[in-house]
Amino acid sequence: MSVSSREPIRILYVGDDPDFADLVAGTLEREDERFAVATVTNPETALDRLSEDVDCVLSDYEMPGTNGIELLDAVRERHPDLPFVLFTGNGSEAVASEAISAGVTDYLQKRSGTEQVESLANRITNAVEQSRTRSRARKQHRINTVIREINQALVHATSSERINQRVCEIFATADPYQLAWVGEVDPETDRIVPQASAGEDEGYLDEITVTADHDPTGQGPGGIAVREDRVAVSQNVREDEAFVPWREAALERGFLSTAAIPLSYDDRQYGVLVVYADRLGAFDESERALLAELGYTIAHAHHRLDLQSQFEDQYQELFEEAPVMFLFTREADGEPIIEDCNVRFAETLGYAREELYGRPLAELYTEESATKLLEGGGYERALSGEFEQERRELVTRDGAHVTALLRASPRRNREGDVVGTHALFVDITDQARLETLEALRERMEFALEATDSVL
Repeated sequence: MSVSSREPIRILYVGDDPDFADLVAGTLEREDERFAVATVTNPETALDRLSEDVDCVLSDYEMPGTNGIELLDAVRERHPDLPFVLFTGNGSEAVASEAISAGVTDYLQKRSGTEQVESLANRITNAVEQSRTRSRARKQHRINTVIREINQALVHATSSERINQRVCEIFATADPYQLAWVGEVDPETDRIVPQASAGEDEGYLDEITVTADHDPTGQGPGGIAVREDRVAVSQNVREDEAFVPWREAALERGFLSTAAIPLSYDDRQYGVLVVYADRLGAFDESERALLAELGYTIAHAHHRLDLQSQFEDQYQELFEEAPVMFLFTREADGEPIIEDCNVRFAETLGYAREELYGRPLAELYTEESATKLLEGGGYERALSGEFEQERRELVTRDGAHVTALLRASPRRNREGDVVGTHALFVDITDQARLETLEALRERMEFALEATDSVL
Protein backbone atom coordinates (compact mmCIF):
# COMPACT_ATOMS: atom_id res chain seq x y z
CA MET A 1 0.00 0.00 0.00
CA SER A 2 1.43 3.38 -0.99
CA VAL A 3 1.09 5.89 1.83
CA SER A 4 2.28 9.46 2.24
CA SER A 5 2.54 9.46 5.99
CA ARG A 6 3.36 7.09 8.83
CA GLU A 7 1.35 8.99 11.43
CA PRO A 8 -1.00 6.85 13.54
CA ILE A 9 -4.62 6.78 12.36
CA ARG A 10 -7.15 6.66 15.21
CA ILE A 11 -10.46 5.15 14.14
CA LEU A 12 -13.72 5.08 16.09
CA TYR A 13 -15.97 2.21 14.94
CA VAL A 14 -19.66 2.56 15.82
CA GLY A 15 -21.85 -0.54 15.50
CA ASP A 16 -24.45 -2.30 17.63
CA ASP A 17 -22.89 -5.78 17.29
CA PRO A 18 -19.93 -6.04 19.73
CA ASP A 19 -18.57 -9.25 18.17
CA PHE A 20 -18.60 -7.80 14.66
CA ALA A 21 -17.08 -4.55 15.96
CA ASP A 22 -14.18 -6.47 17.52
CA LEU A 23 -13.75 -8.40 14.27
CA VAL A 24 -13.60 -5.18 12.25
CA ALA A 25 -11.13 -3.61 14.70
CA GLY A 26 -8.79 -6.58 14.72
CA THR A 27 -8.89 -7.00 10.94
CA LEU A 28 -8.12 -3.33 10.27
CA GLU A 29 -5.27 -3.23 12.78
CA ARG A 30 -3.69 -6.26 11.17
CA GLU A 31 -4.10 -4.71 7.72
CA ASP A 32 -2.24 -1.51 8.64
CA GLU A 33 0.00 -1.09 11.67
CA ARG A 34 -0.86 2.60 11.85
CA PHE A 35 -4.51 1.85 12.65
CA ALA A 36 -5.70 2.07 16.25
CA VAL A 37 -9.40 1.16 16.37
CA ALA A 38 -11.69 1.88 19.31
CA THR A 39 -15.21 0.45 19.26
CA VAL A 40 -18.51 1.63 20.75
CA THR A 41 -22.01 0.23 20.38
CA ASN A 42 -23.92 3.33 21.47
CA PRO A 43 -24.06 6.38 19.17
CA GLU A 44 -24.36 8.74 22.16
CA THR A 45 -21.16 7.29 23.56
CA ALA A 46 -19.56 7.79 20.16
CA LEU A 47 -20.37 11.52 20.24
CA ASP A 48 -18.77 11.83 23.67
CA ARG A 49 -15.65 10.05 22.42
CA LEU A 50 -15.18 12.63 19.65
CA SER A 51 -13.70 15.05 22.18
CA GLU A 52 -10.71 12.71 22.22
CA ASP A 53 -8.22 12.35 19.39
CA VAL A 54 -10.20 10.67 16.59
CA ASP A 55 -9.07 10.80 12.96
CA CYS A 56 -12.00 8.96 11.37
CA VAL A 57 -15.45 7.65 12.31
CA LEU A 58 -16.40 4.28 10.78
CA SER A 59 -20.10 3.65 11.32
CA ASP A 60 -22.62 0.95 10.66
CA TYR A 61 -25.92 2.06 9.11
CA GLU A 62 -28.63 0.19 11.01
CA MET A 63 -28.54 0.60 14.80
CA PRO A 64 -31.30 0.45 17.45
CA GLY A 65 -33.08 3.79 17.76
CA THR A 66 -31.01 5.52 15.09
CA ASN A 67 -28.96 4.98 11.95
CA GLY A 68 -25.63 5.97 10.50
CA ILE A 69 -27.06 9.00 8.65
CA GLU A 70 -28.49 10.44 11.86
CA LEU A 71 -25.14 9.87 13.58
CA LEU A 72 -23.41 11.54 10.64
CA ASP A 73 -25.65 14.61 11.04
CA ALA A 74 -24.79 14.82 14.74
CA VAL A 75 -21.06 14.44 14.05
CA ARG A 76 -21.14 17.12 11.35
CA GLU A 77 -22.74 19.60 13.79
CA ARG A 78 -19.81 19.20 16.20
CA HIS A 79 -16.93 18.31 13.88
CA PRO A 80 -17.76 19.39 10.31
CA ASP A 81 -14.43 18.26 8.86
CA LEU A 82 -13.97 14.90 10.59
CA PRO A 83 -13.79 12.01 8.06
CA PHE A 84 -16.88 9.77 8.32
CA VAL A 85 -17.07 6.45 6.46
CA LEU A 86 -20.38 4.61 6.33
CA PHE A 87 -19.87 0.84 6.39
CA THR A 88 -23.17 -0.95 5.96
CA GLY A 89 -24.84 -4.14 4.86
CA ASN A 90 -27.71 -2.14 3.41
CA GLY A 91 -26.45 -1.15 0.00
CA SER A 92 -29.48 0.44 -1.58
CA GLU A 93 -29.12 3.43 -3.84
CA ALA A 94 -31.44 5.35 -1.51
CA VAL A 95 -29.05 4.89 1.42
CA ALA A 96 -26.06 5.88 -0.71
CA SER A 97 -27.83 8.98 -1.99
CA GLU A 98 -28.90 10.01 1.50
CA ALA A 99 -25.38 9.49 2.82
CA ILE A 100 -23.82 11.58 0.08
CA SER A 101 -26.37 14.35 0.62
CA ALA A 102 -25.59 14.35 4.34
CA GLY A 103 -21.88 14.85 3.61
CA VAL A 104 -20.45 11.39 4.20
CA THR A 105 -16.75 11.15 3.34
CA ASP A 106 -17.08 7.67 1.86
CA TYR A 107 -19.57 4.83 1.62
CA LEU A 108 -18.80 1.11 1.50
CA GLN A 109 -21.08 -1.89 1.50
CA LYS A 110 -20.11 -4.84 3.67
CA ARG A 111 -18.85 -7.91 1.83
CA SER A 112 -16.71 -10.87 2.80
CA GLY A 113 -13.15 -11.46 1.67
CA THR A 114 -9.70 -9.89 1.95
CA GLU A 115 -10.35 -7.47 -0.92
CA GLN A 116 -13.12 -5.89 1.15
CA VAL A 117 -10.72 -5.31 4.06
CA GLU A 118 -8.09 -3.82 1.78
CA SER A 119 -10.67 -1.54 0.17
CA LEU A 120 -11.96 -0.34 3.55
CA ALA A 121 -8.41 0.29 4.82
CA ASN A 122 -7.53 2.22 1.67
CA ARG A 123 -10.65 4.37 1.89
CA ILE A 124 -10.02 5.21 5.54
CA THR A 125 -6.38 6.03 4.80
CA ASN A 126 -7.28 8.25 1.86
CA ALA A 127 -10.00 10.04 3.81
CA VAL A 128 -7.72 10.73 6.77
CA GLU A 129 -4.74 11.85 4.71
CA GLN A 130 -6.87 14.19 2.59
CA SER A 131 -8.38 15.61 5.77
CA ARG A 132 -4.93 16.11 7.28
CA THR A 133 -3.70 17.83 4.14
CA ARG A 134 -6.64 20.25 4.22
CA SER A 135 -6.16 20.78 7.93
CA ARG A 136 -2.47 21.54 7.51
CA ALA A 137 -3.26 23.99 4.72
CA ARG A 138 -5.88 25.75 6.83
CA LYS A 139 -3.55 25.85 9.82
CA GLN A 140 -0.70 27.19 7.71
CA HIS A 141 -2.97 29.88 6.28
CA ARG A 142 -4.28 30.75 9.74
CA ILE A 143 -0.91 31.08 11.42
CA ASN A 144 0.52 32.92 8.41
CA THR A 145 -2.34 35.39 8.67
CA VAL A 146 -1.64 35.89 12.37
CA ILE A 147 2.08 36.36 11.70
CA ARG A 148 1.40 38.83 8.89
CA GLU A 149 -0.98 40.90 11.02
CA ILE A 150 1.43 40.90 13.95
CA ASN A 151 4.35 41.92 11.75
CA GLN A 152 2.29 44.83 10.42
CA ALA A 153 1.41 45.85 13.96
CA LEU A 154 5.05 45.67 15.08
CA VAL A 155 6.13 48.05 12.32
CA HIS A 156 3.80 50.75 13.64
CA ALA A 157 4.10 50.08 17.39
CA THR A 158 5.56 52.98 19.36
CA SER A 159 5.77 51.36 22.80
CA SER A 160 6.31 47.96 24.38
CA GLU A 161 2.85 48.19 25.93
CA ARG A 162 1.31 48.64 22.49
CA ILE A 163 3.29 45.70 21.08
CA ASN A 164 2.03 43.36 23.81
CA GLN A 165 -1.58 44.50 23.55
CA ARG A 166 -1.81 44.24 19.76
CA VAL A 167 -0.20 40.79 19.76
CA CYS A 168 -2.80 39.58 22.27
CA GLU A 169 -5.67 41.15 20.32
CA ILE A 170 -4.60 39.55 17.05
CA PHE A 171 -4.28 36.09 18.59
CA ALA A 172 -7.59 36.36 20.45
CA THR A 173 -9.53 37.08 17.24
CA ALA A 174 -8.04 34.13 15.29
CA ASP A 175 -9.57 30.66 15.42
CA PRO A 176 -8.98 28.45 17.43
CA TYR A 177 -7.38 30.80 19.96
CA GLN A 178 -9.58 31.97 22.81
CA LEU A 179 -7.28 33.97 25.06
CA ALA A 180 -3.79 35.43 24.85
CA TRP A 181 -1.76 37.27 27.44
CA VAL A 182 1.79 38.54 27.85
CA GLY A 183 3.44 38.36 31.25
CA GLU A 184 6.70 39.42 32.84
CA VAL A 185 8.46 37.85 35.82
CA ASP A 186 8.37 39.75 39.10
CA PRO A 187 11.96 39.20 40.35
CA GLU A 188 10.90 39.39 44.00
CA THR A 189 8.13 36.78 43.87
CA ASP A 190 8.95 34.80 40.67
CA ARG A 191 5.33 35.30 39.68
CA ILE A 192 4.61 35.84 35.99
CA VAL A 193 2.47 38.97 36.08
CA PRO A 194 0.13 39.69 33.13
CA GLN A 195 0.99 42.96 31.35
CA ALA A 196 -1.53 42.71 28.49
CA SER A 197 -4.35 40.37 27.51
CA ALA A 198 -7.25 39.91 25.10
CA GLY A 199 -9.94 37.32 24.54
CA GLU A 200 -12.38 35.30 26.61
CA ASP A 201 -10.81 35.90 30.01
CA GLU A 202 -13.92 35.87 32.25
CA GLY A 203 -11.71 36.48 35.28
CA TYR A 204 -9.30 33.66 34.44
CA LEU A 205 -6.12 35.72 34.86
CA ASP A 206 -7.35 37.05 38.21
CA GLU A 207 -8.05 33.52 39.38
CA ILE A 208 -4.79 31.79 38.47
CA THR A 209 -1.19 32.11 39.64
CA VAL A 210 1.70 31.28 37.29
CA THR A 211 5.31 31.35 38.45
CA ALA A 212 8.73 30.81 36.94
CA ASP A 213 10.09 28.78 39.87
CA HIS A 214 10.01 25.02 40.51
CA ASP A 215 6.79 25.03 42.54
CA PRO A 216 3.70 23.34 41.06
CA THR A 217 2.57 26.73 39.74
CA GLY A 218 5.81 26.89 37.75
CA GLN A 219 5.54 23.48 36.08
CA GLY A 220 3.07 24.51 33.38
CA PRO A 221 3.90 25.90 29.94
CA GLY A 222 4.41 29.46 31.22
CA GLY A 223 7.00 28.56 33.84
CA ILE A 224 8.83 26.16 31.55
CA ALA A 225 8.94 28.69 28.71
CA VAL A 226 10.53 31.29 30.98
CA ARG A 227 13.03 28.97 32.68
CA GLU A 228 14.08 26.96 29.64
CA ASP A 229 13.60 29.71 27.05
CA ARG A 230 11.62 27.52 24.65
CA VAL A 231 8.05 27.08 23.46
CA ALA A 232 6.20 24.87 25.95
CA VAL A 233 2.74 23.40 25.42
CA SER A 234 -0.03 21.46 27.09
CA GLN A 235 -1.86 19.65 24.31
CA ASN A 236 -4.53 18.19 26.57
CA VAL A 237 -5.49 20.29 29.58
CA ARG A 238 -7.80 17.51 30.83
CA GLU A 239 -5.04 14.93 31.21
CA ASP A 240 -1.83 16.94 31.62
CA GLU A 241 -0.80 16.40 35.25
CA ALA A 242 1.47 19.45 35.14
CA PHE A 243 -1.59 21.59 34.40
CA VAL A 244 -3.49 20.59 37.56
CA PRO A 245 -3.14 24.03 39.30
CA TRP A 246 -5.12 25.70 36.50
CA ARG A 247 -7.17 22.82 35.08
CA GLU A 248 -10.55 23.56 36.64
CA ALA A 249 -10.47 27.26 35.76
CA ALA A 250 -9.31 26.50 32.21
CA LEU A 251 -11.93 23.83 31.50
CA GLU A 252 -14.71 26.08 32.83
CA ARG A 253 -13.81 28.51 30.04
CA GLY A 254 -13.33 25.88 27.33
CA PHE A 255 -9.53 26.05 27.17
CA LEU A 256 -8.38 22.59 26.03
CA SER A 257 -4.77 23.26 25.04
CA THR A 258 -2.25 26.03 25.60
CA ALA A 259 1.17 27.20 24.47
CA ALA A 260 3.69 29.56 26.06
CA ILE A 261 6.22 31.37 23.87
CA PRO A 262 9.27 33.13 25.35
CA LEU A 263 9.89 36.59 23.89
CA SER A 264 13.68 36.42 23.71
CA TYR A 265 16.25 38.33 21.69
CA ASP A 266 20.00 38.73 22.15
CA ASP A 267 20.12 36.99 25.55
CA ARG A 268 17.30 39.13 26.92
CA GLN A 269 13.80 37.91 27.67
CA TYR A 270 11.07 40.53 27.24
CA GLY A 271 8.35 38.34 28.71
CA VAL A 272 6.28 35.32 27.76
CA LEU A 273 3.25 35.07 25.47
CA VAL A 274 0.63 32.51 26.57
CA VAL A 275 -2.11 31.42 24.14
CA TYR A 276 -5.12 29.16 24.78
CA ALA A 277 -7.13 27.17 22.21
CA ASP A 278 -10.60 25.61 22.35
CA ARG A 279 -9.46 22.26 20.96
CA LEU A 280 -7.10 19.46 21.90
CA GLY A 281 -3.70 19.22 20.24
CA ALA A 282 -3.87 22.72 18.75
CA PHE A 283 -0.11 23.26 18.94
CA ASP A 284 1.62 20.59 16.88
CA GLU A 285 5.30 20.57 16.04
CA SER A 286 5.00 22.74 12.94
CA GLU A 287 2.92 25.34 14.76
CA ARG A 288 5.36 25.40 17.68
CA ALA A 289 8.19 26.13 15.26
CA LEU A 290 6.24 29.04 13.76
CA LEU A 291 5.36 30.37 17.21
CA ALA A 292 9.01 30.20 18.28
CA GLU A 293 9.98 32.28 15.25
CA LEU A 294 7.16 34.71 15.99
CA GLY A 295 8.33 35.05 19.60
CA TYR A 296 11.76 36.03 18.32
CA THR A 297 10.21 38.61 15.98
CA ILE A 298 8.15 40.15 18.78
CA ALA A 299 11.19 40.29 21.04
CA HIS A 300 13.20 41.96 18.27
CA ALA A 301 10.53 44.67 18.09
CA HIS A 302 10.94 45.25 21.83
CA HIS A 303 14.71 45.39 21.33
CA ARG A 304 14.30 47.94 18.55
CA LEU A 305 12.24 50.18 20.83
CA ASP A 306 14.90 49.85 23.53
CA LEU A 307 17.57 51.02 21.12
CA GLN A 308 15.37 53.82 19.87
CA SER A 309 14.73 54.94 23.43
CA GLN A 310 18.46 54.98 24.13
CA PHE A 311 19.10 57.02 20.99
CA GLU A 312 16.32 59.42 21.89
CA ASP A 313 17.69 59.87 25.41
CA GLN A 314 21.14 60.56 23.99
CA TYR A 315 19.64 62.82 21.37
CA GLN A 316 17.62 64.76 23.95
CA GLU A 317 20.74 65.23 26.07
CA LEU A 318 22.66 66.44 23.03
CA PHE A 319 19.78 68.72 22.07
CA GLU A 320 19.62 70.35 25.49
CA GLU A 321 23.35 70.68 26.06
CA ALA A 322 24.44 71.57 22.53
CA PRO A 323 26.84 74.56 22.50
CA VAL A 324 24.81 76.02 19.64
CA MET A 325 21.26 77.27 19.21
CA PHE A 326 19.02 74.45 18.06
CA LEU A 327 15.33 74.20 17.26
CA PHE A 328 12.66 72.12 15.55
CA THR A 329 10.11 73.59 13.21
CA ARG A 330 6.86 72.24 11.85
CA GLU A 331 5.57 73.24 8.48
CA ALA A 332 2.28 75.20 8.34
CA ASP A 333 1.14 76.60 4.99
CA GLY A 334 4.73 76.78 3.79
CA GLU A 335 5.91 78.67 6.87
CA PRO A 336 8.13 77.30 9.69
CA ILE A 337 6.54 77.31 13.15
CA ILE A 338 8.76 76.69 16.20
CA GLU A 339 7.92 73.29 17.66
CA ASP A 340 10.71 73.19 20.25
CA CYS A 341 14.07 74.77 20.94
CA ASN A 342 16.93 74.32 23.34
CA VAL A 343 17.69 76.64 26.23
CA ARG A 344 20.62 78.30 24.45
CA PHE A 345 18.40 79.45 21.57
CA ALA A 346 15.79 80.91 23.94
CA GLU A 347 18.28 82.56 26.28
CA THR A 348 20.36 84.03 23.44
CA LEU A 349 17.25 85.84 22.21
CA GLY A 350 16.07 86.73 25.72
CA TYR A 351 13.00 84.49 25.96
CA ALA A 352 11.80 81.55 28.00
CA ARG A 353 11.46 78.43 25.84
CA GLU A 354 7.71 78.25 26.43
CA GLU A 355 7.28 81.72 24.95
CA LEU A 356 8.66 80.54 21.62
CA TYR A 357 6.56 77.39 21.16
CA GLY A 358 4.13 77.80 18.27
CA ARG A 359 5.64 81.10 17.15
CA PRO A 360 6.52 81.67 13.46
CA LEU A 361 10.29 81.60 13.02
CA ALA A 362 10.13 84.59 10.68
CA GLU A 363 9.08 86.79 13.62
CA LEU A 364 12.54 86.28 15.15
CA TYR A 365 14.35 87.28 11.94
CA THR A 366 15.24 90.68 10.59
CA GLU A 367 13.18 91.72 7.58
CA GLU A 368 15.98 90.76 5.19
CA SER A 369 16.43 87.31 6.74
CA ALA A 370 12.67 86.71 6.83
CA THR A 371 12.54 87.45 3.11
CA LYS A 372 15.28 84.89 2.45
CA LEU A 373 13.37 82.40 4.56
CA LEU A 374 9.93 82.79 3.01
CA GLU A 375 10.29 84.44 -0.37
CA GLY A 376 13.80 83.39 -1.25
CA GLY A 377 13.04 79.67 -0.97
CA GLY A 378 15.14 79.07 2.12
CA TYR A 379 12.51 77.02 3.91
CA GLU A 380 11.62 75.00 0.82
CA ARG A 381 15.28 74.06 0.39
CA ALA A 382 15.47 73.00 4.02
CA LEU A 383 12.38 70.81 3.67
CA SER A 384 13.80 69.15 0.56
CA GLY A 385 17.26 68.57 2.05
CA GLU A 386 18.99 71.00 -0.35
CA PHE A 387 19.88 73.63 2.21
CA GLU A 388 23.55 74.50 2.74
CA GLN A 389 25.01 76.90 5.32
CA GLU A 390 23.65 80.45 5.17
CA ARG A 391 23.81 83.56 7.36
CA ARG A 392 20.75 84.77 9.18
CA GLU A 393 20.10 87.80 11.39
CA LEU A 394 18.11 87.00 14.50
CA VAL A 395 16.40 89.66 16.61
CA THR A 396 16.47 89.47 20.41
CA ARG A 397 13.62 90.53 22.71
CA ASP A 398 15.22 93.93 23.25
CA GLY A 399 15.79 94.49 19.52
CA ALA A 400 19.47 93.61 19.28
CA HIS A 401 20.70 91.62 16.28
CA VAL A 402 22.51 88.29 16.47
CA THR A 403 24.36 87.18 13.34
CA ALA A 404 24.23 83.39 13.06
CA LEU A 405 25.35 80.71 10.67
CA LEU A 406 22.37 78.44 9.92
CA ARG A 407 22.27 74.83 8.77
CA ALA A 408 18.86 73.21 8.30
CA SER A 409 17.68 69.74 7.29
CA PRO A 410 14.32 67.92 6.91
CA ARG A 411 12.59 66.55 10.00
CA ARG A 412 10.58 63.36 9.44
CA ASN A 413 7.95 61.50 11.42
CA ARG A 414 8.04 57.76 12.08
CA GLU A 415 6.39 57.05 8.75
CA GLY A 416 9.15 58.92 6.94
CA ASP A 417 7.07 61.95 5.94
CA VAL A 418 8.72 65.39 6.12
CA VAL A 419 6.91 67.41 8.80
CA GLY A 420 9.34 70.28 9.35
CA THR A 421 13.02 71.00 9.83
CA HIS A 422 15.92 70.78 12.26
CA ALA A 423 17.79 74.07 12.46
CA LEU A 424 21.22 74.75 14.00
CA PHE A 425 22.35 78.35 14.56
CA VAL A 426 25.91 79.26 15.46
CA ASP A 427 26.48 82.77 16.77
CA ILE A 428 29.39 83.80 14.56
CA THR A 429 30.14 86.89 16.60
CA ASP A 430 32.42 84.47 18.39
CA GLN A 431 34.44 83.06 15.45
CA ALA A 432 35.80 80.22 17.56
CA ARG A 433 32.38 78.63 17.51
CA LEU A 434 32.61 78.04 13.79
CA GLU A 435 35.10 75.26 14.40
CA THR A 436 32.52 73.45 16.48
CA LEU A 437 29.83 73.39 13.82
CA GLU A 438 30.95 70.58 11.53
CA ALA A 439 31.76 68.09 14.29
CA LEU A 440 28.53 68.89 16.09
CA ARG A 441 26.51 68.66 12.88
CA GLU A 442 27.73 65.12 12.29
CA ARG A 443 26.74 64.08 15.80
CA MET A 444 23.34 65.72 15.54
CA GLU A 445 22.57 64.24 12.12
CA PHE A 446 23.55 60.75 13.31
CA ALA A 447 21.18 61.09 16.26
CA LEU A 448 18.40 62.46 14.09
CA GLU A 449 18.86 59.69 11.54
CA ALA A 450 18.74 57.04 14.27
CA THR A 451 15.57 58.31 15.91
CA ASP A 452 13.48 60.04 13.25
CA SER A 453 12.31 62.02 16.27
CA VAL A 454 9.26 64.24 16.12
CA LEU A 455 9.97 66.19 19.30
